[in-house]
Amino acid sequence: MSGLLAELVVADVVACFLVFARIGTAMMILPMFGEPWLTMRGRLVMALVTAFVLVPASGVQAPPVPDPARMFVPVVSEMAVGAFLGLLVRSVFAALHVAGATIAMHAGLQVASMFDPNEATQSTIPSILLSTTILTLMFAADAHHLLLAGLARSYEVLPFGLLPDAGYLSEAMTRAGSRAFDLAFRVAGPVILVALLLNAVLGVMNRMMPTLQVLFIAAPLQIMVGLLVLAAALGSIGSLSLRFVALAWTDVLGDL
Repeated sequence: MSGLLAELVVADVVACFLVFARIGTAMMILPMFGEPWLTMRGRLVMALVTAFVLVPASGVQAPPVPDPARMFVPVVSEMAVGAFLGLLVRSVFAALHVAGATIAMHAGLQVASMFDPNEATQSTIPSILLSTTILTLMFAADAHHLLLAGLARSYEVLPFGLLPDAGYLSEAMTRAGSRAFDLAFRVAGPVILVALLLNAVLGVMNRMMPTLQVLFIAAPLQIMVGLLVLAAALGSIGSLSLRFVALAWTDVLGDL
């Protein structure tokens, strides 16, 4: 009886580890769960608890006596699926950083940078504003529930034990990258358009009044107009970004 109990315990531990390989990798990349300002221990505990809870729903059946040599391929496969799921949503935040850098360049703020807690590196102020705002909106809209439901649903779409189709994953990542570029252009588009119009007006003024010191007028005016346009569009940017986050998740996992 004790030998059978030990085999059952080992099988449960191995099943939890196999689920953790996918869930832990995904949660280390997903926004809200894998942010650098969270301690490594906290992220590890969240991933372990989530994996333990999802073991019954995942349908993972581990052998009673696991063979380390045979577990290498399943573990690597699960980690690849987890990284794929995490990058689907992280691509949205990469697009926001690209849009923020573009806005900073056209608004005269490319030199002003500060520490970005979401990336643990120096970023432009519009990039930090956009990423922090969208992250806050995701918490307010309970988007973490959507992400957790998607992790549980992933075992139906990408079952355990089957190597994922590389063509399917590459097509999904291509669509995610295309949507990311679309989002970056939509977010930065209003500021780019207004900046081009402002530069055209300043150019005409310089031709009409050659003695006018355009540079002294253009710098503060460019910053003021860029910030006003960004502030006016911030509400629409928030709703658009949340829609793109949900689309990136449901495009692969279906309706949740």
